[in-house]
Amino acid sequence: MIAFFGNKRLAELLDVPARTVGAWRLRNSIPGPRLLAVVRAAENAGVPQITLGLLAEMAERTAAGAEQAAAPSPQPSPARGEGLCPEAAE
Repeated sequence: MIAFFGNKRLAELLDVPARTVGAWRLRNSIPGPRLLAVVRAAENAGVPQITLGLLAEMAERTAAGAEQAAAPSPQPSPARGEGLCPEAAE
């Protein structure tokens, strides 16, 4: 979403410092209280396709991706005989 406008332009539309928008971009997340302002800014910029519903879907996908990335990967099952004490493996 931020990439669509660019940091500077979105910052101007929302009347926030560009570094604030840059921080949102790094986190890949626009704070909830700013979402309505983003939708209004998009409407004013002639982009009515950006809606609260679209932003909510994007946030859900971002959260789901973060959860998957944070989940531990399954450990492969040891091969037969691996993990046994040395005496038992002989």
